[in-house]
Amino acid sequence: VIASLALLATLAVTGCEDPEIAALDPEVVGAGEYVDGTRKLSDTGAFEVELWSDAGDAVLGSNTFVARVTMSETDQGIPNADVHMDAFMPMDDVGMDGEPSITYLGDGQYQFDGVELSDAGVWQFDISIDVGETMRESVTFAFDIEG
Repeated sequence: VIASLALLATLAVTGCEDPEIAALDPEVVGAGEYVDGTRKLSDTGAFEVELWSDAGDAVLGSNTFVARVTMSETDQGIPNADVHMDAFMPMDDVGMDGEPSITYLGDGQYQFDGVELSDAGVWQFDISIDVGETMRESVTFAFDIEG
């Protein structure tokens, strides 16, 4: 019953009539154009992640993104975390080609080279952040990438 009410609430809020799409993350349903420097809090709000691309835009083909991971309350960069990015199109069941390489740049900045976006449409970017043995957070960005 609770799941049904949650689905109905999602449908009402998003205005979406397709339950499969409406059941997706609200970030995906409401995805807009890519904006460099978009900031989001992690799951529990412990970290803030800012995302930008070296080209100033997300494009079809190969992309390089930088994510700056900071403590949300102090804006202090988190060094030497285990940070990963997964990109996929949840509505089309398409994933990025290959695995991006990750380089730590300093001041909490992690560079992802080789983020391959193959098709136009809504892409979800999941960034996972592990610090030490016990701190595990993630953040989701979703953008409508044009062809």
